[in-house]
Amino acid sequence: MASGIDKTQPLEGSTTTLDTRNNFVSAHDEIVALQAKDASQDTTIANKEPANANIQAHVTATGNAHSMAKADIGLGNVDNTADSIKEVSGPQ
Repeated sequence: MASGIDKTQPLEGSTTTLDTRNNFVSAHDEIVALQAKDASQDTTIANKEPANANIQAHVTATGNAHSMAKADIGLGNVDNTADSIKEVSGPQ
């Protein structure tokens, strides 16, 4: 993929300053460097997939993977019943 930046432009002697020309050259060189990909990057990316698979397995697990009880987080005295089935004594 080409950078689309012609580092020979703007031409010397044009109304564009030398700083702008240098910025074109720097931008071009940086884009070319970013587009260059080597085998070590492919290996790094490939090695990340098992970690992603482990995370996905954890997220989709429906059991109590951490063996937590409601008392462990301060909810020991809370009913495990829906409020909709509880009687109301009257207006509060």
